[in-house]
Amino acid sequence: MANNYLQFSTKIPYHTAAQKDWLVAALQAASESDEGPICQYEIEENECALWLYAEEYGDIERLAALVSEYQLAFQLEAPWSTSWASTCSKMRLDEFSGGAVAVIRGEVQFFEPISDALRWLKARE
Repeated sequence: MANNYLQFSTKIPYHTAAQKDWLVAALQAASESDEGPICQYEIEENECALWLYAEEYGDIERLAALVSEYQLAFQLEAPWSTSWASTCSKMRLDEFSGGAVAVIRGEVQFFEPISDALRWLKARE
């Protein structure tokens, strides 16, 4: 039996105590939901940021949605992005990948290498 992992490590900056409290409350609410936690997190007081990470599994789609809500709630203009790795504990075909996500003013866009590669190949057929 193989184990699959979705891993990432990123930071979300905050500028006020209200922003920090909002992020922590949103992450705690997610942890208590039926879907379970989005990821682990630590408050980096010195950097005014939350460090979010997933050592085994994180929900990148819910994280992007949370960042989108955060940007809209506080009318933040600065973009945010992160990347992730999808790995497997055994050498199985097509079980390794990753991607990136970018969020700006509440708009979310995902980028996945295999989709980009297939689009490139199709354009050359």
